[in-house]
Amino acid sequence: MRTPDRILEARARAGLSQSQLAVRAGVPQPNLSAYETGRVQPRPETLARILAATAERPSAVLLRERDRVLELAGRRRAGNVGVFGSIARGTDAVGSDIDLLVSFAPEASILDAAGLVLDLEQLLGVHVDVMSDRAEGTIRDRAIAEAVPL
Repeated sequence: MRTPDRILEARARAGLSQSQLAVRAGVPQPNLSAYETGRVQPRPETLARILAATAERPSAVLLRERDRVLELAGRRRAGNVGVFGSIARGTDAVGSDIDLLVSFAPEASILDAAGLVLDLEQLLGVHVDVMSDRAEGTIRDRAIAEAVPL
């Protein structure tokens, strides 16, 4: 994807005006405009700052895409989707992953589990961990204890 398109898409996804993004990224608004139109190519560190300023907490992305997440889970024979980890505790930050606890149908396969992870990461744009409620061990016990329904 071209740099101007990356910036425009990120700004639109974050719901920010050019002025708002310029302030967040510490870039003069006329420069941001020039980057978005392709008249000027930003330095790599400037582009990184601009894109970082558009980042959302994973909890916000998950909330916005909730219905689609549940739909994708259903297609992969998973239901009863719960959230655990930093999102469930309300402590997620930009860069956090999304931890989901799901109930897979008896006929679900490892391909369903792997496919669900790939589908969700593509949709949400962040790393996703999916744990089956049939897993064993203390991590599963902790996940069940703190999971909240999506």
